[in-house]
Amino acid sequence: MRKGKISEAILKRSVIKLIDYKNEHVIVGARVGQDCSVMDADDRYILTSTECALAGTRLGPYYAVVRAVNNIAACGGEPVSVSAAFILKEDFDERNLKELTRLVVSACRECGIQLAGGHTEITSNAVNDMVSVTVTGLCDKERYRSLAAVKPGMDIIATKWIAMEQTAILLDERRQELLEKLPESYVAGVAKDIRGTDVITEARIAMEHGAVGMHDVAEGGIFAALWELSQGSGCGLSVNLRDIPVKQETIEFCEVFGLNPYQTPSTGCLLIVADNGALLVEALTQQGINAVVIGRTTSDNDKKVINGDEIRFLDKP
Repeated sequence: MRKGKISEAILKRSVIKLIDYKNEHVIVGARVGQDCSVMDADDRYILTSTECALAGTRLGPYYAVVRAVNNIAACGGEPVSVSAAFILKEDFDERNLKELTRLVVSACRECGIQLAGGHTEITSNAVNDMVSVTVTGLCDKERYRSLAAVKPGMDIIATKWIAMEQTAILLDERRQELLEKLPESYVAGVAKDIRGTDVITEARIAMEHGAVGMHDVAEGGIFAALWELSQGSGCGLSVNLRDIPVKQETIEFCEVFGLNPYQTPSTGCLLIVADNGALLVEALTQQGINAVVIGRTTSDNDKKVINGDEIRFLDKP
């Protein structure tokens, strides 16, 4: 079985289908395309989102926090705090624990939230150290956004650029291999441009300019996020591949390692659905945030990606 998130089919039959107890305070629970749980707290909602830093990627703990933060922001909430569980190998090195903590704290600082608690455990069953984080946020009820509100005929907007997370990981972990294929000045220039991975600001702007629903682009890349948007809204979609924002540097980095930028980690990119995409793009652009309309939702169940005369249909993640 491939590494990473389990397939939608396994998630449905082995997790979601088995959840048979409901609590009246839980307004939204586990389901496909839903990255936050929503609890009713009288005058507002409490939102929670959990992400895991899989072993093998040094920046994993940082991006786990940011992904969970972005899930909260995409629902219209304000992230407040994070709890982190550190699961450590039996022969763990305390220096590694400090580095894991520094990465979590760095993400917290950038996102304006606090590391407020968690759990630390050493186990003989762990092959690698691992971090699991849960971010909690607050949301005024009138500001809550759900993909269930999305209707056919709406514009789909993408912010910033896709695969910037993958670009950062390659720079951090495989720089020497990049330098064997690309000039050092070119690689160094890209390194200076990796920033702004949370989507809190654009989510706030989007809610003030007609956003009906939002979904962050994360581990599975833009294609997986578009599939989840379709599933969460119950709408089909038609997207122009050439309109999806991707930096040329990212394309070249991915080519070195045979990666598809449309299917690689893309934390920092946000999908927004609105009636008037042009108005929203203008508002985001005025605040220095790259944004572009990449397609529309449709009344059928097709998930089409158009590239000139070629049409492909998205595969289930």
